[in-house]
Amino acid sequence: MRRILLLALAATALQVSAAPRHDKDTLENTRYQESEADKAAREFKEADVALPAFPDTKSGGWFDIYVGNTFGKQPKILLDSISRAPDGTIRYVLNVQSQQGHDNLTAEGIYCSPTSFGGESKRSSYKVFGYG
Repeated sequence: MRRILLLALAATALQVSAAPRHDKDTLENTRYQESEADKAAREFKEADVALPAFPDTKSGGWFDIYVGNTFGKQPKILLDSISRAPDGTIRYVLNVQSQQGHDNLTAEGIYCSPTSFGGESKRSSYKVFGYG
C-alpha cells in the first residue's frame, strides 16, 4: 500500500513540475533586452555650459525668496538667469545678501532625477558652479 501511495505521490509531483511555465508568472520581465541607447539614456552626464555673465546686483530683475522669520539674510534669485540646461538641470544665479548689504553671488544648478528611489539612475542633486 505504501509503495502505491509513494508511486502516486511521485507521479503527481512529476506532473506538477512538468506544468507549462509562463513568463507572466515571474516578478520580473525575463524577455526584455535593454539596448545600448536605453542604457545611455539612463546614465546622467553633466553638460558643459558656460557660466552666465556677472549680473548687476542693482538691476530690477531680482526676486526676493522667503526663507523664514529667523533667517537674517535676504536671498534673491535673478529671474533672467533661470534656464534649463541640455542635461536636464535647472541653472540659476542666487544672491544671498548679508544684513550689512554685502552681495554673495552663486551660479547654481539643481538636477531632479526621474526616480530617486533606488535603481542605477543618478539621485537628485544640487551643485554650485561659481561664486562671485
